[in-house]
This record gives sequence, structure tokens and C-alpha cells, in this order.
Amino acid sequence: MAQTKIKVTTSIHGKFKNGKHFDLVAGEDYWVDEAKADEFIIKGYAVGELSRTYSDDEKAQIRGSVQVIQGPGVANG
Repeated sequence: MAQTKIKVTTSIHGKFKNGKHFDLVAGEDYWVDEAKADEFIIKGYAVGELSRTYSDDEKAQIRGSVQVIQGPGVANG
């Protein structure tokens, strides 16, 4: 699977399909799978070059899966 470089603008915390957790720190560069890079860029978590052109409907569908955690002292999107 091809990888692409992104610069993370909002720290990303998640879980791989195998159950392992990952943390991508804001301000750092990472090499990630193209599909995941595209998702992070479209959601506004990172900057970089998309692997392909997405329609407005595709972008809206991807953005629709954004999870926001709220609480005292928490700022994210």
C-alpha cells in the first residue's frame, strides 16, 4: 500500500484495526497510508497532498465521521 507524507495540525489519537493505539502529534510529519492521509487532510487534522480528487459529496461523507471529545480543558475537532 502506498504511503504519503502529511504534517499533522491537530493531534490525532486512535486505534488500529488490530487494537493497538496510535498518537500523531500536532506539528510533526508522518508517513501514512494514502487513504488514511486523505481522510486526515479532508477532516482538517493534517495538511498534505490528496492522492486523488474527491467530490464534494465524498468529502462531506468523510467529514461526517468526525468524533469530537468535549470536556474541561479539551479542544479538538
